[in-house]
Amino acid sequence: MTDMITVAVWNLGTAGAADAGRADAALDMLASYEPDVFLQQDDPRPGAYAAQRKDRTESRLGMHGFLAAPNPTADTSIAASMYLRPDVFSQSRAVYPTKPWQLHPCQVRVRMDDCPLPLNLLSLTMCDFDADLRMHEAAWLTTQAHPGMVTLAAGSTNSYTSSLTEREAHPAWEEITDPAFRTQRTFVTFDGRRCSDVRPDLLLKNAGYQDLAQRVAGHSRRGAALNPTAGYNKPLHGGPQRTDRVYGVGGIEDAVGDVEVICGEALDVSDHALLLVRLNRRALKQVLTRPRTPAR
Repeated sequence: MTDMITVAVWNLGTAGAADAGRADAALDMLASYEPDVFLQQDDPRPGAYAAQRKDRTESRLGMHGFLAAPNPTADTSIAASMYLRPDVFSQSRAVYPTKPWQLHPCQVRVRMDDCPLPLNLLSLTMCDFDADLRMHEAAWLTTQAHPGMVTLAAGSTNSYTSSLTEREAHPAWEEITDPAFRTQRTFVTFDGRRCSDVRPDLLLKNAGYQDLAQRVAGHSRRGAALNPTAGYNKPLHGGPQRTDRVYGVGGIEDAVGDVEVICGEALDVSDHALLLVRLNRRALKQVLTRPRTPAR
């Protein structure tokens, strides 16, 4: 047993849906980092393939999986999934939220040893085409941030960080030649200006969430935690951006030791980087042992 708990966050998309070799390469890469939690986004569910993929992932990683059901009203058969190492966490309750999500997230509340408080884990993808719907999805996440709740929510936000130090890396929207993408990833202010959609990030932070990569970068000055996670092969969309993010609330931010962005080999099997969040085991247990703060 190590002093750190590793949370892997990866939007694998359709990797392996048509190419088993890519799926095996992704699992081999994940296994090399020995994650205790794997939060997967955009997991395809065509028929029996979902169960086969789940079985293969569980077997290769030595983890227990949970699959959210695809949204029957969406024009796609993908959803989020989650895998947990059973000797680290015991399941408390699996939840599969639906409204207002375009792509259903996967939520599992787990217990760690004899800690009295549960850890609330969410794997998610925010809507990629509707900025207003993303706001509704972010608003739903605030229901997981009430006093006494310890939550880690991670995945593809399809939006941008509100951090002033990162805004200069946002796409120059007047130069984007894909008008559909420009419309999907921006909002228009009251005075008619088109701006990067940072509103989900702002809303989450107003509710108490912290961007764990920003916390690591600020406390340890490891700026690599803020490296881009997606958009590497999409020149019409303004270049690579940090749209895959990990948020924490309820004290879990105090347990974060590092956030690492793995590109290189990860981009050989997906168009998203792999995120590794390392939590100090002792600090996390302390967070989950704190007296529950009653809601006011």
